[in-house]
Amino acid sequence: MGRKAALAGWLRELDAQDVQAVLALRRDAADRRPRSLRDLADELTSAASLRAAVDGLDQACRDVLDTAVRLGDEAGVEALAERLRCNGKASRAELKRTLLQLRARALVWPSEDRLVTSPGLRLLTEEPARRITPAPRAPRRAAQDRGFADRAATTPATSTVDGVTRLVELCDWDQVACRNGVGSRELRRVAGMLRADEPRARLWVELAVEARLLAVDDGRLTPTVRSDAWRAAPPAERLAALAEAWPRMTWTPGRQRPASAEPSSSEAGDRTRLGVLERYARLGEDEAFEHRHEVVAELVWSRPAVHSRAATEAALVEAESVGLIALGVSTALGRAVLAGRVAEVAGR
Repeated sequence: MGRKAALAGWLRELDAQDVQAVLALRRDAADRRPRSLRDLADELTSAASLRAAVDGLDQACRDVLDTAVRLGDEAGVEALAERLRCNGKASRAELKRTLLQLRARALVWPSEDRLVTSPGLRLLTEEPARRITPAPRAPRRAAQDRGFADRAATTPATSTVDGVTRLVELCDWDQVACRNGVGSRELRRVAGMLRADEPRARLWVELAVEARLLAVDDGRLTPTVRSDAWRAAPPAERLAALAEAWPRMTWTPGRQRPASAEPSSSEAGDRTRLGVLERYARLGEDEAFEHRHEVVAELVWSRPAVHSRAATEAALVEAESVGLIALGVSTALGRAVLAGRVAEVAGR
C-alpha cells in the first residue's frame, strides 16, 4: 500500500475531533473542501500544502521530521530516539512533543510499530541532525512606558521620512541608474549625496519603490505621479505611507543585492518583517524585551523557515528606523500597522 493510501487509511481511523484538528492546522487543505478522506489525503500531500505545513514548524520539529524522512521505512520512536540521542527524561519528553506536533499536522503518523512520513516530503538539510535543537531561553522582559517608547521612536522615524523625501527629490533632478536594481557602486554614490550610510540608503530606496514613490523608467529611478502629493503632505502622512509599505517588502532584510531588484520567489522578507513586528506586539502593557538577541534567537528557533539570525536582526533594525519598534517594545505605530490603522496614529 502506498503512503498516500496509508494516509487515507490512518485518517479513517481518527475520530471526527482529530480530523477537525488536522484541518485546523492545515487550513489550506481544508479550504479546498475535500469531499472524502481520500481527497483530503490528496490535498495534504500536495507540494504547496506540505511546504506550508513544514514552514510552520519549530526547529525541534524540523529536526525530528528530517530524521524520520532519512530513516524511511526504519523510522520508529526508538530509532528516532537513538539517532537523536534522546537518552534523558527531558529529551524524551521533547521527542514526544515534536511527534505529537507532526502527527497533528499529518506529517508523521503511527502504523503498528513504526512511523510513516507523508509522501512528498523532502530532506530539509544536507547534514543530518545529531540531536533535537533545544529551545532558547524565553526572552527576558522589563517594565517600559509605552508613551516613552513612542516618543523615542520619533527621531528615527522623522529621519527616515526626511531621507526618503530627499531621495525622491534627488531622483527628480539626478539620474540614478537602475538596471536590474540599483547596483552597489550607484548605491554608494547615492548614499554619499544623501549623507547616509549604504544600508540606510538601501532601505530608503526599497521603501520608496514599495510605497510607489519611485519607479524604474528607461533604466533609471524616477519619481511617480503619486510622489508629488506625498512630498506635499505633512510628515505624519508621509510616515504613514512608509510604515504601510515596510511589511510588504519581500526582499530578505540585510541581504546584499541590488536595491529595488525583483525578489526571487523563494524570498520571504515580508514574513520575516511581519514576524518581528507581531512578536513585539504580543508584549503586555508597559512591558519590554530586555535583550534583542534573545528575541532574535526565539524567532529563529520557532520559525526557522522564515527567520534566519542575520535577516531577523536586520528586520529589527529596519523596524526601529521606521518607528515601529523602540526601546524593546512595539510602538503605537507598529501596532497600528498590524491593525490596519496607521493613518490614525502616525501623527503621534
